[in-house]
Amino acid sequence: MYLNKRTIADPQSSWLKTHLKPMFYDTVNSKDFNNHGFFDKKNIINYFEKFLKSSEHFNSFLIFQILISELWSQNILLKNKI
Repeated sequence: MYLNKRTIADPQSSWLKTHLKPMFYDTVNSKDFNNHGFFDKKNIINYFEKFLKSSEHFNSFLIFQILISELWSQNILLKNKI
């Protein structure tokens, strides 16, 4: 007997609107973020600010992926010069 799958809502949206908000801004305003040019800073900040103002469900996956990718880049790629 199989049960239907249930979705599990992670708290990343809440984290990004509270605890991770300063980290997000620090990361996208960092020297490394601006120097390597992987992302369009203006569009990312505009998207993040729309997310912050939204009271309805707004997909935070892209924002979280950008944040994690950038932190990974700064801490792994750039430090190890891969």
